[in-house]
Amino acid sequence: MPPPDPPGSLIDLFLEWAERIPHAPAVIDGELLLSYRALEFASRRAALDFSAAGWRPGDVVAAAFGTMPQAQAIVAILALGRAGITLLPLSAHEAASGEVAALLRGFGAVALLAASPTAGEPGVPVRLIDPAWLAADAPAPQAFAGPALRDLRLMIGRSSGTTGAPKAFAITHAQEVARMALHPAPLQISPDDRLATLSGLGFPTGIRCALRGPATGATLVAMPHKADPEAILGHIDRCAVSYLFASPVHLPSLLRTAGTQAPRLPRLRVLSLNGSVLSPALLAQTRAGLTPNIHIVYGTNEAGNVTGATPGMLARHPTTVGQVFPGIAMELRDAAGHPLPPGQPGRVWVRSAGQAGGYMAATDVDAARFRDGWFDTGDIAGIDAEGLVFLKGRADEIMNFDGMLVAPREIEAAFEGHPLVAEVVAFAMPSAVRQDLPCIAVVARGARDSEALMAHGRQRLGAKCPRAVLYVTEMPRNAAGKELRRELAALAARQRPG
Repeated sequence: MPPPDPPGSLIDLFLEWAERIPHAPAVIDGELLLSYRALEFASRRAALDFSAAGWRPGDVVAAAFGTMPQAQAIVAILALGRAGITLLPLSAHEAASGEVAALLRGFGAVALLAASPTAGEPGVPVRLIDPAWLAADAPAPQAFAGPALRDLRLMIGRSSGTTGAPKAFAITHAQEVARMALHPAPLQISPDDRLATLSGLGFPTGIRCALRGPATGATLVAMPHKADPEAILGHIDRCAVSYLFASPVHLPSLLRTAGTQAPRLPRLRVLSLNGSVLSPALLAQTRAGLTPNIHIVYGTNEAGNVTGATPGMLARHPTTVGQVFPGIAMELRDAAGHPLPPGQPGRVWVRSAGQAGGYMAATDVDAARFRDGWFDTGDIAGIDAEGLVFLKGRADEIMNFDGMLVAPREIEAAFEGHPLVAEVVAFAMPSAVRQDLPCIAVVARGARDSEALMAHGRQRLGAKCPRAVLYVTEMPRNAAGKELRRELAALAARQRPG
């Protein structure tokens, strides 16, 4: 007998769980608890409303989920998926930017889904979230016959924009299922888990993490909006969260509140961190202050997750991002795209069933990153004899200083753990004579002493020592927690005399 066809979408998986465990908790949002049956009914009501509004499979609808109760947002996300409508998530910044109309035109969106009519702009049709979707005493909704979802677009994502303008791409329902299926056993979610994400639902990453709940039979625990670190930690503990998605950008404030006397989140089975590499010092602080059950996940928005480091791997090699997930192919190549022999670092190319097919309205340069089924991540990495991957930085962030190539991670590693440094990010300043001048941005711990830092840099790095120190109160980062080095270079340029 041939094996059954894989599910065509996360929606199919959710509907299977709603049939198998109808009375199990699906979403907890404050005092509101939705069972799987209640969530199925609510998303069905919303899907029927969307169809009655004239939205059709393949249409694009933008959504401003930033200030919306998360239970309502999850209902809307599932409903859009059920109806075959493509979701274009807008961040809180984009929703308040005054450029919503231009964004909708650019992506051909038919409407904006929001919690309030004030989210709109002239010329932008706004569809409001209806609290009646979640009414506990409402009768069961009529049947909804949605389209076949496998090849329809689930969501439009955008690249992180760490070194240039973000580029858009679409992820189909089948590609999203493939991304989830590639996760190895240590990262799989079970119906016994209570799941939460610190990434907001204004971004594909946060939406993707939240959808893992209803797609696996787990309970999704909504996080409070704009809560302080103590409230977040208390909420995670009170709700018995066992699986938490976060990024390194969330850690410093949580650790300042948690202290280091004992792990503050002993119930966590998995703390899944993605977005950037943790320094050994931050990794050690997180182990002591939050949980030892830390998993580092490396991937890209375009290709999904690629590697994972388990707590055991991190204990042996704190700076690794782990081993390549089963079912994903990864090669290290030179600048011309030719595979490199084992032991040599190079550009990371990946191939998987979950990666995007290409950029929307891409230039020739952008399109070249998708080649023969492979995707050029733009990252530089090395692989050791154990198969562990170590990121060296972005190819377009490597500095050429007097003909000497310098990786930002090499500079950062030299300063991480220094008693005067809470956070450090290396970046380049352009030079007419020396091409790139290595510099560091520092969030100071205590006093600011540039001379002491420069002396430390000369001792550890020699000729690769940074030539300037820029002090900042907070590192500029994108939603995934990745440092925006070009913003640091622009800030340094503004502060440089003359």
